[in-house]
Formats: sequence, C-alpha cells, structure tokens
Amino acid sequence: MHPVFGNKRLNMSNLVKRMAMPLTRLSQFPPAIRFALLALALSLALGGALLWSVPVQAQTPTVLVKNTAQTASLTIDLDVDSPNVAQAFTTGSHVYGYTLSSIGISFDDIAAPTTAGSELTVTLRGEGSDGNPGTLLCTLSDPATFTASSVNTFDAPTTDPCPALDPNTMYFVYVVRANNNTDAISYDLNVPGGAVDSGGADGWSIDGAAYFFDSSGSTWSNTLLQSVLIEVNGSEGLPPLLIGNTGETPIIRGTTLSALNPRRAQAFTTGSESAGYVL
Repeated sequence: MHPVFGNKRLNMSNLVKRMAMPLTRLSQFPPAIRFALLALALSLALGGALLWSVPVQAQTPTVLVKNTAQTASLTIDLDVDSPNVAQAFTTGSHVYGYTLSSIGISFDDIAAPTTAGSELTVTLRGEGSDGNPGTLLCTLSDPATFTASSVNTFDAPTTDPCPALDPNTMYFVYVVRANNNTDAISYDLNVPGGAVDSGGADGWSIDGAAYFFDSSGSTWSNTLLQSVLIEVNGSEGLPPLLIGNTGETPIIRGTTLSALNPRRAQAFTTGSESAGYVL
C-alpha cells in the first residue's frame, strides 16, 4: 500500500527517484509532500539516521558509606612518628560499579588551618596483592578551608578523574603528612572499629582496623581495632554507552508524529561480543 498525501498517491520507488530532481521542481507538489521529500532526502543523505536529542540524567552524589556519626573515642596525631594512615572500605554489589565524588575525614585538631593543605595529601588507593594499600588511583583535592573538630571533605579530581569503583572491591583512603612541623594535626577514630552509620548504599562497609606504617616506614600494620571516621560520597555507575548519535547536530528537529506521519523507526547493529549484550 502506498502513502496518500491529499489527493495524490505516491509510489515509494518513484518517490526515491525524484529525490535527485532540482529543488525548484519540488514546487509541483503540495506542501505536505514537499516536506516529506525533503525529510526523506536528508535522512538518506545521513545514511538513514534520524537525529534527535535524548537527555542523559546526571547522577546526584549521595553518601555511599560513612561512620562519622560514631563516637570519636580516640584521636591520633599525624607527626614524625606516625605521618600516615590508611582506612579501607569495601564497595557494594551494584553491577555497574560506582563513581567517587568525594571523601570526608574527621579531624580533631588542625592547629594551623592555613598551612594544612600544604602538608596533607589524600589519595585513593587500590588493594595490593598483600592486602595492604596498593596502587595509587587518584589524588583528591583539599577543602577550601580546613576546620578542626569537623569532617573535612576532599573532592575527587575533575581533570584527571578517579577510575570507576568496581563492585565488591576494597579501596583505601590514604592520608600522608609532609613537613611534620610542630602544629598539631590529629584525626578521629572509633573503637572498636567497623561500625557504620545508617543511610548508606547497600553492601558498603568500612574496615574495622586502620592501617599504619611501622616505625621503619616500610611495613603496614593493622593490628589496632579502630577505624578512622570517614565519609565516602558518590553515585551508582550508569550502564555503558553501546552506541549513540545524540551528540550530533540535528538536521531535522521537532518532527511531529501525526496522522500523516504516525511512526518512526531507527535501526542499529550490535557489535561482535561473543556473549552478546544486555539492553
């Protein structure tokens, strides 16, 4: 069955043949047919791809896991004898992993807030083969202002972002103090460790023992059952993009689905992954 426009019936093969005609000859057709011819010509010129914009919903960061509401029953100085600490946490089971946005650390004393940023470095690390802090994944940005007796938030970088966090995987927030001047910087821990606050994402946990270098500075120790008070913020990962053209500039925008033009279909072809794909 051929489409009917007004009182004219069009054969599709003849319609395509007429696509090569000069645009000035389109005036012989009624307006509805001229529009259909132009639309089809543009679609064919683009390899049959109809372009329209599909908005992508941004994920809003939330608390993934935290223990900062637990009682700070112990504080430890970052000083020459103990210039570093690492706190492990384990992600949940979301199949697409997670995106890290920031990590908060509860500091008890920051005697010189204006110089704390030049002394402290906070990084995210993976788990090494020995179960201790391993590969550096990214360096977090300092808060605009350091505040004592408060959770200070270190943001994930935007120019060299942290990799996506895999599901059911242990990571470490690692704090190092350089210079080690006499101004006190201390962080909070709760004893015994491992307790977490309500409201986090399913399956996330905080390890029950913080990690320290021993006096030689070469071996990790986590024999003290205490956890640094931290807050990990981020969002669940989105499914990977299989294919898309929404970044292209639309040639035809706002085409109306009407009685004369009630349907649209766009073909796409999958890749060669042997296990196939889940939509």
